[in-house]
Amino acid sequence: MEGSVEDVFRSFTGGSNEMDGRQFAKVMKDCGILDKKFTATDVDLLFAKIKDPSARKINFNQFDQAIGNIAVKKGTSKELIYQSLRESGGPKYIGTKAHDVKLGEDRSPNVGIYLQASPTKEKQRLSDAYINQLKDEDRKYKN
Repeated sequence: MEGSVEDVFRSFTGGSNEMDGRQFAKVMKDCGILDKKFTATDVDLLFAKIKDPSARKINFNQFDQAIGNIAVKKGTSKELIYQSLRESGGPKYIGTKAHDVKLGEDRSPNVGIYLQASPTKEKQRLSDAYINQLKDEDRKYKN
């Protein structure tokens, strides 16, 4: 998908007219703009420099100004940065995939220790054994 830079801006902001620092950093990372000449620290510093002092977000004009500053810092043209942005096609969502969990798939109530004996049955078995032991000891004393 190759659209305008403003389309890319809006895709990273979810259609909003403003972008916060986290979204700005994601644009730089996802579009492959970060390198040794322009690092994640530079992204944060540039965002703080471009935004209005009392604001937390930047608009598209400020974003465009930031692209100019990035081109100067990297020693490249603004058009090459625009090309990287347009070719990115928007945000990349990368997450982790959960592993298969055998116990998570088993929907029966008898899982784990309960496969061998339920706590109630185990208590009953122990109490019966204890009662039988007491009866045996009582018989010994009576005889």
